Amino acid sequence: MIKKFLSLSGIIIGFTSSFIIAPVNALKDPYIYAYISFGINFCAREYGIFRDDEAYENVNQFMKDEFNMEPWQVYNIIQRKGFFADSSAYIKSKGGCSAIAAELTERINSQPKGFSGLKNNKGSKNYIYKID
Repeated sequence: MIKKFLSLSGIIIGFTSSFIIAPVNALKDPYIYAYISFGINFCAREYGIFRDDEAYENVNQFMKDEFNMEPWQVYNIIQRKGFFADSSAYIKSKGGCSAIAAELTERINSQPKGFSGLKNNKGSKNYIYKID
């Protein structure tokens, strides 16, 4: 009885400690990054922050930077069943498009401008996507 209890408690402690030690943020899953970036760009288009072509380019560039994915691969991810439902659920979880647009506007305005902005020779727009 005691041996079973000790082995069971060891297993429980092992699992709980692995959950505490494990990182909280999402794994580098292209699907998750795609639907979050799509949701952010959808809201940015709705609030006039980006034009359609800018939003398209932002998503493709972000996926290229993070996963070395080509636009046709991103398109294939977007065509998966449930993609738009997941993207909509993400938008709702963040408080709707108004909250996402306000946060995005703040992140854009915090970026360096002028000559200090030229130091970023990569031209990455990863600051648009705050994915935890």
